[in-house]
Amino acid sequence: MIKKELDIETIIGLESEPKIHEALHHLSHHGSVDYLTMSEEDMKRKRLRATTGEGRECRISLARNQKLQNGSVLYMDDALAIVIRAKQAQWLSLEPASLADGIELGYFAGNMHWRVAFAGPVLKIALDGAPSSFKDRISHFLESGHVRIVANE
Repeated sequence: MIKKELDIETIIGLESEPKIHEALHHLSHHGSVDYLTMSEEDMKRKRLRATTGEGRECRISLARNQKLQNGSVLYMDDALAIVIRAKQAQWLSLEPASLADGIELGYFAGNMHWRVAFAGPVLKIALDGAPSSFKDRISHFLESGHVRIVANE
């Protein structure tokens, strides 16, 4: 009988580890790998409840020294494995009107401790919350025309 509710208190390892990878490969041929898709914010937590793609309830309670990440294996036996999948981050792409505007925007994003990426002249901000809260914070850049939104990804 496959368990529908699991209490998880430790991370078994990462799917990239050779022995675990081999076991997961075998289980995947039998359709026995279930994934738990989590946001980066949830992966920072030590205690939470989450539901896998197959509807299994996971009650996670980890020690302080353990950290969830993409590929963490939370459960594995001969019939089932549960693996963490990181939810893809959404990005707000911004293009400054000038070099000076870009420096100011970058300085502002750094002071906000936002996770950013660069794509040529475009500054991409990871949306770890509601897009409107990020847009509200940069409204003075947008309203002045010093920065324009290129795309949301």
